[in-house]
Amino acid sequence: MSFETATFIEPLACSVKAVKKCQICAGDTVLIIGSGVMGIMNAMLCKLAGACVILSDIDQKRVDFADNINNIINADAVVNPLTTDLAGIVKKHSGGRGADAVIVGPSSLQATQQGIDCAAPGANIISFMSLPACANMNVDHFKLYFQEINLIPSYSCGPDDVKEAYNLLLTGKIKVENLITGQYTIDEFPKAFIEAATGGVNIKTIITF
Repeated sequence: MSFETATFIEPLACSVKAVKKCQICAGDTVLIIGSGVMGIMNAMLCKLAGACVILSDIDQKRVDFADNINNIINADAVVNPLTTDLAGIVKKHSGGRGADAVIVGPSSLQATQQGIDCAAPGANIISFMSLPACANMNVDHFKLYFQEINLIPSYSCGPDDVKEAYNLLLTGKIKVENLITGQYTIDEFPKAFIEAATGGVNIKTIITF
């Protein structure tokens, strides 16, 4: 395994843990909100589990990036909810049911609510990132309660998740090489940080020593 690929072990392990919490069955419909590096790996893992995957992001550059490498991701749809009816796309791919699982990547109240709006009865909604400490959720508790929708946090990863992530990368079941969008030497690290913060599509930036 290359050092570049090895940089994905820990983040992929976080995705492994989150996808386990989804309790996906083959044929389920899964909505992934956020198509950065974590969202893309979440989508790849869900496809390995046999799910129909809809990948969503409000950043059109990220949508285009994911669409361009969809031969590796294999998402069933890659959409921008600002220009597409996301709930309609989810219903189309789920036979009108809604998403059986949702992984919400962004630290955003709006993204979390969007996940709830697209969820099917009995769905597991995974909070992949924490909301800000001061954020107050205005949750539709009526829907959560009567449709038995579960809102589940997934933080970090454990040793078993790391081992599974390592094996997925080692065997090539998850391919990450095309997710590296920037590579810099240690002497170039100021440039790397600036471009990661302000440049075009930055999915995964690596600094080599």
